Amino acid sequence: MIVWTGAGIVVPFIWLATLVLVFWSANSIAFLKHLGTWLFSIQHLIAGVLCFWFSLVLKKQKARVVIDKETKQEITLKSSHTLFLFQFSTGAMYFLA
Repeated sequence: MIVWTGAGIVVPFIWLATLVLVFWSANSIAFLKHLGTWLFSIQHLIAGVLCFWFSLVLKKQKARVVIDKETKQEITLKSSHTLFLFQFSTGAMYFLA
């Protein structure tokens, strides 16, 4: 079973990295300790923005054009980036929702 294609596996790593970054900075900086449960919201906001930005970067990749020698038909191949059949860009929407 294929779980991800392309860079789709990066989505959970972005979520985990922002989780560690936000809670590490909250423990390091005194005034962030008072945020409490808002830290999860801040973490999801940062993860959503990063996923959205990274999906825009991935969409700018050029598609390859392949020509069939027998039929002279052009076929455009564009890579997909999915995780559990969901597009990479929808990861941002899940984090922001």
